[in-house]
Amino acid sequence: MQVIHINVERGNGIEEVISNNYVLYLNLDNQLIIEQNKQESIMGNNDIVLILPDTKVTLKKENALFVCLEIDQETMNTIFPNKRFRFLCDSTMDKSDNYILLCQHLTKYIQYYYENNPYRNAILAKQAYEILIFLVSNFSIGEVASEENDITKQLVDYIEKNYKNDISLKQISSDFYMTPPYFSKFFKTQMGTTFYKYLMSVRLQHAIKLLLETENNVLKVAMDSGFPNAESFYRYFQETYDMTPMEYRKKHQLKIEEKKKKQEKDRIDVMEYLGIKETEKAISEDILCIDCIDRKPTDRFWAKHVNIHELQTLQDVQMREQLKELQMHMKYKYARVFFYDDHSDKEEAVDFLRELNLLMWFVIDYRIIEDIDQLCHYLKKMLSNFSNRTSIDTVRLWRFELVYNTMFDDKKVGEYWIAYNKIQSVLDHFGCEQLICAGISLSNMKSVQNFYNKSSDSITEYSLQTFQSEPYAFVNEDGELSVVRTTDGGYLRNRILTLQQNVPAFMEKDNKPYITGWSDTLLTYSVLNDSCFRGAEIIKNIIDCAGYVKAVAPKMSLDLMYPIKQHGKILIGADGLISKHGIKKPSFYSYSFMNRIGDEYLTKDNHSIVFAHRQNYQIVCHNCKRLSYRYYLEEQNLDLNHYVDYFDDLEPIRLKYQFENMKDGEYLVKIRVMSQEKGSVQDEFKKMGLVNELYIHPNDIHYLQQTSIPSLQLKKITVKNGKATFELELPANAFAHLHFVYQF
Repeated sequence: MQVIHINVERGNGIEEVISNNYVLYLNLDNQLIIEQNKQESIMGNNDIVLILPDTKVTLKKENALFVCLEIDQETMNTIFPNKRFRFLCDSTMDKSDNYILLCQHLTKYIQYYYENNPYRNAILAKQAYEILIFLVSNFSIGEVASEENDITKQLVDYIEKNYKNDISLKQISSDFYMTPPYFSKFFKTQMGTTFYKYLMSVRLQHAIKLLLETENNVLKVAMDSGFPNAESFYRYFQETYDMTPMEYRKKHQLKIEEKKKKQEKDRIDVMEYLGIKETEKAISEDILCIDCIDRKPTDRFWAKHVNIHELQTLQDVQMREQLKELQMHMKYKYARVFFYDDHSDKEEAVDFLRELNLLMWFVIDYRIIEDIDQLCHYLKKMLSNFSNRTSIDTVRLWRFELVYNTMFDDKKVGEYWIAYNKIQSVLDHFGCEQLICAGISLSNMKSVQNFYNKSSDSITEYSLQTFQSEPYAFVNEDGELSVVRTTDGGYLRNRILTLQQNVPAFMEKDNKPYITGWSDTLLTYSVLNDSCFRGAEIIKNIIDCAGYVKAVAPKMSLDLMYPIKQHGKILIGADGLISKHGIKKPSFYSYSFMNRIGDEYLTKDNHSIVFAHRQNYQIVCHNCKRLSYRYYLEEQNLDLNHYVDYFDDLEPIRLKYQFENMKDGEYLVKIRVMSQEKGSVQDEFKKMGLVNELYIHPNDIHYLQQTSIPSLQLKKITVKNGKATFELELPANAFAHLHFVYQF
């Protein structure tokens, strides 16, 4: 049985359709508008929309070339027994790398569908199952309510599943634990017709499909549709359609031939279109061309601030030493800490941060304000104190942020701006920067929209807007709010693009958000935080976000900032850049590599970003792998012994660079690579053969500190006529810094 049925269409006009199957629309050319439940999805090239069963939709076609892929509901029930999924899959409403991957899956299926391959059916079935697993793993937002609460659906599913069999009233009533007389009455009440009439209508619908789509004789059509014999089929068919099955087939034959001709033309259009797209993709991924003349100032948006959270943690001597080490390499501008009105040790901690050339960024959490007037009184007193101890000029460079991450309504927005204005009046007295708002989560786009829409009359100007980013999304289905774990490898960038696309009020203020903290896991601790993957992922997200944000920073900077009770282990899975014992993790080196770059930006692609400083050039690149569905299934209880199973693949990649307009001469290339084979603390620790819970001597810690560093390799290249090429092979989840040093 074919799992996914394909229909290619090109045309204009408006059409209403409904199907009892899941339907995927893949638009290839021009514009297709799909309207369902009073909501429009305006589809451009390569947009995808999934329609749930029994949903009436209106198609508005503007010379659109699109493919309709219908997923057989009966097969879905067989593959996923006792499960009925809800999906949220609309690339016009949300940005996600998952849509790119889904498009690739669908494109493969379409190509296989039209190939004359002796193993075509087997290949199609395999690809179809991959599509279904991908949909369930990445676009499912839960299951439909239990079938026990939907008796009508139970009846429909039962008959759809068994219509080919000899279903008797006695059998079906027994399966539903009823007597035949009671079941007959119950069925008619639920379905509006008798059991036998409904069964015959289902069989006739399947028979019509076979009559029109196959060349089978009438007897085979009858038997394949559940009729006991040809005579019974003839009788019911004539009673319903007032003609014989053969007359019906002949009448519609001309339409079928016209449809086949149209489909053949559309098939050629689709194959040509897909062929063009494949060529373009192959060229764009082969090589990164670098014009050494086209330069822009580098924006070090990844080093704007460091999250310290609690000033009192700086009482710890080890914490101070690690923060010094971090600042020496990263050169952050601001130290972002939470503000409380009961700090007794604020002066000493602030003085220490000033010694590290860090400006203060105080975060006021609206949720914990008990008395706004008391808070303002303390704030004024503190600013007066530091203005006299240091200088008013220093205090005026400090930042203050009022965060409120909530589901906004008119009342909450109004109360927030009252507090905002009171705090702002204190800052105005000292000539400080404008108060920053509002630390909302990008996961809850509806809340972001409400904040901007309802704030339009409260305040006209505010300088900087901050957001948080977590790897989940709030989904509103039928008035119910649920949280869905995102499986999008590029969710950080795509959340930002979704913000820019769906919140016009934000775009009116500023088109680049300030991400004060981001994480890639739902858990406080994850073994992947200590892995090479984490470092490669940081590089990937920095490259993804370049040009889209004012700043982005991890939520936590040091493992020491986590609860002491977790610190018995060498590696605890926290997302700090340095472990408790002062071992630099791969995530540390990802930021260290980014801070080795020049002051001029050249270009980037999916895997690399390129900078320059005079005649020298720097490339930071990665081979970050996509997490597999198994990772998301086991995220709450990851096992390093199954590390290889947590990724879709672990293949190396070859990166190629073509330099243009480069100064002629010799260049020394310094290649620093962090990989599982060399430098990753997690993997170096495994090589030692130690169990994480065991005590190890300080000398062993020193060994780990010395071995957990990137590998270094030196090469030479010669530039002639301003041109040079360079290639690098990166293992899975490795990342690298390439430094091209001109030899005078």
